[in-house]
Amino acid sequence: MILSKDIFIGFLLSSKPHINITKRHHTPKPTVEHFWLLPVKSREEFYLAFAEEHCLNFQSNITLTKTKYIRIADRTTLHILIKMIPPYLIEADQRLDAFCKIMEIIRMKNHLTQDGLQEIKLLRDKMMKKGEEE
Repeated sequence: MILSKDIFIGFLLSSKPHINITKRHHTPKPTVEHFWLLPVKSREEFYLAFAEEHCLNFQSNITLTKTKYIRIADRTTLHILIKMIPPYLIEADQRLDAFCKIMEIIRMKNHLTQDGLQEIKLLRDKMMKKGEEE
């Protein structure tokens, strides 16, 4: 059995997107990384079958604090998944809305400017604040 798109999106929305901004010593500008960690639990084969059916690139599994996750960082895959989510659900979720805005800043390459990076930091802080309130 393969997961339906709606069920998969439900699992995706129950997990959280992440934004990392790291300053590396060998580059003058910080690196902005956006990704989604999807808890595997007992659904790994369903997730991977869904990814194969929809031609999505799910990266290798990682384990954090004894929980196994599928890391979704491929930009094309993230854009496809976001397009699967109804717009009213994105607008209703402050964290997801901020994540989508950050994805757009990165897509337009504005993250390479000081203003774009500052906007990403503000949106990331908004995402983190929302996560603490839950």
